[in-house]
Amino acid sequence: MISESDDSLVLLAALANSEGEDDLARGLLGSIGVERQPATIAYATDLATRLGVLDDLQERRRQVEVRMEGPAFIELSERSLAAVRAELDRRGWS
Repeated sequence: MISESDDSLVLLAALANSEGEDDLARGLLGSIGVERQPATIAYATDLATRLGVLDDLQERRRQVEVRMEGPAFIELSERSLAAVRAELDRRGWS
C-alpha cells in the first residue's frame, strides 16, 4: 500500500474537492510524499492549481527530491500512508 498511498491521496483530495471540502483537499495534497505515476503527478498539479496551492506542491516536490534516499524516503511514504488511513477512517471506510 505504501507505493500507492500518494496516488490514493490525490484521488481522495479530488473527491474532497468535488464534495466542496477544499480545505480538506488542500490538506491531503499537502501530505503527499513520493509521487510515482506520471498521470497522478499531472492530475495533482492540475488539482493544486485549481485549489491555489500549486506553489506549495512544487516546493514539497523539491524537498522530496532532496530526501529520496534511505530512511527519509521511508518516512515520506509512511507519512502519506498515515494520511490515507486517517482520511479513510474519517469517511468510515476503514
